[in-house]
Amino acid sequence: MGGHGYANTGLRGQDMRLAVHAGLEQDQRRFLVPTLRNIAATAPYMYEGRFDTLLKVIAFYATGPAPDRGLHAFHLTPEDTAAIIAFFHSLTDIRLLTNPELGPPETT
Repeated sequence: MGGHGYANTGLRGQDMRLAVHAGLEQDQRRFLVPTLRNIAATAPYMYEGRFDTLLKVIAFYATGPAPDRGLHAFHLTPEDTAAIIAFFHSLTDIRLLTNPELGPPETT
């Protein structure tokens, strides 16, 4: 469920870190694929936080942001969108999110 390698997300940002590090032009606009675990609890979304909801992320990809890189537009019904968002919520691990041992460090 994600978290494996790098992918072109269709964003037209200026992040060139991977391309500079690898020295390959084809790595422009490629970003580390995050895990989908707890995705519903990790807003904002995209590498630079441009979307504050999962609905906005889905709408962005539905527009076909980069057909030249295989990201073509597609149609989703409101029911389809709700099902995708429900699926994302099903990947939430409440035990992980509420474990005090995994929270932010205490400040003194």
